Amino acid sequence: MNEERKEKRLALIKMIVLVAIIVLVPSILFLTHRELFSEFNSVEKFEEYIQSFGNKSIPVFIIVQIIQVVISAIPGEIVQVAAGFMFSPFKAFILVMIGCLIGEIFAFYIGKLLGRDFVKAFISHDKLEHYTGLLNSKKGYTICFLLYLIPGIPKDFLCYIAGISEMDIKYFLVLSLLGRIPGLIGSVAMGSLIGQDRYVLAIIIFAVACIAAFLGVIFRDKLHAKLEEIKERAQNKR
Repeated sequence: MNEERKEKRLALIKMIVLVAIIVLVPSILFLTHRELFSEFNSVEKFEEYIQSFGNKSIPVFIIVQIIQVVISAIPGEIVQVAAGFMFSPFKAFILVMIGCLIGEIFAFYIGKLLGRDFVKAFISHDKLEHYTGLLNSKKGYTICFLLYLIPGIPKDFLCYIAGISEMDIKYFLVLSLLGRIPGLIGSVAMGSLIGQDRYVLAIIIFAVACIAAFLGVIFRDKLHAKLEEIKERAQNKR
């Protein structure tokens, strides 16, 4: 009887957190900080919004990066390019990495706390089983790194899937952040070049990023098949 009550209480807590994440948090942010959404249609407006906080601009930027990872309401590329535009390249990279790290921790534990039913509300059953199977395989950590490295694959929602997988959060955080590095460097460099009015180099980096993302989308099925092959090989060696 006590176990049944505990399960009901846990289910209720999960439901409350689920509603808070899906409905309340975005609604509160929209009503109290509507500019948080309207100002992010350009790097310049984003920079103006962040700099309006003066000495608090750095923690505000990190919070925005955390929100981007957890809720994915803001395009990550805009946040990262804006970081390079506002700060020095090294400082921008560190701030983005800090925000991504904290955001991934939140998303990982939200997925772990709310479980598979929560994650299934945002991703199809087949895709959920596919990604969970990849992360739970013997080569799961290698695959995790590759998923974050390959352009064109939604990165932030993988944090929630990792939360319901068998992955150790320490290794997940290290590998996912390492996988993010090339893309983050490109975005930050682009923002820095824009800030220096070096538009030709910025356009070249943008073009390379677009081509990489395009190829990632075009060959996504083949890449997934290759990852599945890696998983099956690992399983056959057990």
